[in-house]
Amino acid sequence: MVNSSPRYWRKPKARTLLTIISGKQQTEGDYQCVAAVSEVRLSNRQVIKTTLVSDPIKLRRARITKFDQTTNHYVHVEQGQVARLPCAGLPDVVPGPAEICFIKSNSDFEGCLSDKVDSNYLSTATGMQIAVVQPHHEGEYYCVVRNEYTKQTRKSPRYVKLRV
Repeated sequence: MVNSSPRYWRKPKARTLLTIISGKQQTEGDYQCVAAVSEVRLSNRQVIKTTLVSDPIKLRRARITKFDQTTNHYVHVEQGQVARLPCAGLPDVVPGPAEICFIKSNSDFEGCLSDKVDSNYLSTATGMQIAVVQPHHEGEYYCVVRNEYTKQTRKSPRYVKLRV
C-alpha cells in the first residue's frame, strides 16, 4: 500500500499489510495498493513483469465539527400551514449523514421533538417541518446534530424563532 504520509507502517514480504499508526487529520486521504508481479505468462508464451494498482480508497476520520457562524433565524407562518425550520450552519459529520433533530426552549418535552409518538414534527436532512402549525408551536427552536458513529452531539448556538 502506498501513501506519501510517514504515518503508516509497511510490512515487507508477500503478505503486506498497512497499519495506520496515527488517527490524525494528516493521515486522511486516498490510499492504494500497488503490487509488482513477475513471471506472468501471456497467451503468446511471453513472460512479463507488471505492476497492479488498486482503485483508491478514501480514509477519513470519524468526526463532528462545530456549527458554522450564523445568525438567529425567524420564520413566520399562518395557523394551519406547514412550517419549515432550517438547521443553519450544519456541522460536517463523518461518516454521514448527520442525525438532525430540534428541541424547543421552555418545553415540557425533554428530547427531540420528532421523537414524540403523536408528532407533527418531521426531521429532514437540513431542518424540521411542523405540520398544521398552531399558536402553541410558537417559540424558539434549537437544532441538535448527532454523529451516530462517535456518539457526539452538537447543539446550535443560534435559535430559529417561529411566529404564528
